[in-house]
Amino acid sequence: MGREANFPACAIAIVIACGDSPREIPVPPPPTPSHLELTIASQLSATLGRSAIVSCTPSRCVADLGDATLPLAITNSPDGWTWQVSGLLVRAQPIEDYLRDALDDLGAKQRLTCGAAIRSVEPGARIECTLEHGGKAFATIRANGAFTTEIVLDPAAASARSQEPPPQMLLDRGSGSGADGDD
Repeated sequence: MGREANFPACAIAIVIACGDSPREIPVPPPPTPSHLELTIASQLSATLGRSAIVSCTPSRCVADLGDATLPLAITNSPDGWTWQVSGLLVRAQPIEDYLRDALDDLGAKQRLTCGAAIRSVEPGARIECTLEHGGKAFATIRANGAFTTEIVLDPAAASARSQEPPPQMLLDRGSGSGADGDD
């Protein structure tokens, strides 16, 4: 009797499975950019000298530059909507130029790349650059937009330096230098 009770359910499943061939479900066209998105994209493209596509959701807007995405802060004021890039806007070219000169000074001339041409970072962020012969260079971005650099020519050391230390390796030394009696 157990078989007979399951038979109608199996028959229905077979009929559904053997029905018409799969149908194409039309894909809706992408939404038309809003006036706000088009305005921001136009202003940002003019400022950066390259194309930007801006898309907004109710909670945030982002600008797609092709090789990077920039978060945008949008505010509504009595004068209308205003926007700005969230974080510090950093161009790779000045960092690459500086590192290229430093490598030349070290007698280690080689090609390098620091990734996306333009990006948004928080103060203190570290940008990793790849050197042609396997080494790496790092640029730490300060709050005022200036940067400090570190060059590691040895590929093994560069690989190790690329890794963030595990949390248990970080020591909280307070505001002192760590010297005895300095706390």
